[in-house]
Order: sequence, then structure tokens, then C-alpha cells
Amino acid sequence: MNSNNKNTGWIPEEFYKKILKNIPIACVDLIITHGNYFLLGRRANEPAKDCWFFPGGRIKKGEKLINAAVRKTREEVGIDVNISDVSLLSVGETIYDALGLHTINTLFVIKIKEKTKIKNHDNQHNKFKWFSKINNSWPLYVKKFLKKAGFK
Repeated sequence: MNSNNKNTGWIPEEFYKKILKNIPIACVDLIITHGNYFLLGRRANEPAKDCWFFPGGRIKKGEKLINAAVRKTREEVGIDVNISDVSLLSVGETIYDALGLHTINTLFVIKIKEKTKIKNHDNQHNKFKWFSKINNSWPLYVKKFLKKAGFK
């Protein structure tokens, strides 16, 4: 495999759809924090369309988990972080039977120094927002891991 290839670790979309139907997908989810605030994105598509959710996504083959967290932070919210800003929180999973989707998610807390306005850098979210409290209407998965990260 050519490590200089920008698409290293990615496979053709049609083949990926077949994989989604048959095996769980390894992902990272990011709890980006600044002091008593955490960042969520409003999902633009399924799964969890129109719900506030963590940024994150698939891990590339050969990519270390922590490096995936740093990459997804840059790709999805446009923030460059150092590995020293990232800490492992937990492992979780999401299962969306109607979509045939099952993900195994490694959750990281990423502490940033400045609470900046986030510009949308991906097509997964239509909006990002800083919060200081958990909302009961959010998905159980989001509430569970925000609580585990110390938020109320």
C-alpha cells in the first residue's frame, strides 16, 4: 500500500455499502471541550439526522486511534490539536437496525485552549454549537458519554 496516497485506507463506495450490511465499522467519536463547555454538531444526514451528536468518523486501516481522533478533529471542525490534548474516555457502540449500521466507537476527550466559533468543514453536520449542559432530548448515547466525561 502506498502511504503517499491521499486515499490510503479508503475503499470504493459500492463495496463499502456491502461491508456496512455485514460487519461493524470502527470509528472515533470526539468530545471536544473548553473548560465547562463541549461541542456538538447537528447531524445533516443519517444516522441520527437532525440530532446533536459528537463529531467523529471512520478509522483508516493502519491508523492509530489517537491519530484518527486528531485527524477527525481537523477534518470535521477545523481545529488542529496535539496528541497531548487528547485522552481516551471509553468505548461504545451504535446500532441503527433500520439502516443496517453498527459502529464500534472509541470516544476521546479533546481539550482545546480557546472556545472558537466552528466553521463547518464536513458534510456530516449542518451546524456546530458549544453547550454547557446536557439536554434530555439528545440521543441516549450522547448523554451517556457526556456524563462519563463529567458533564451534567
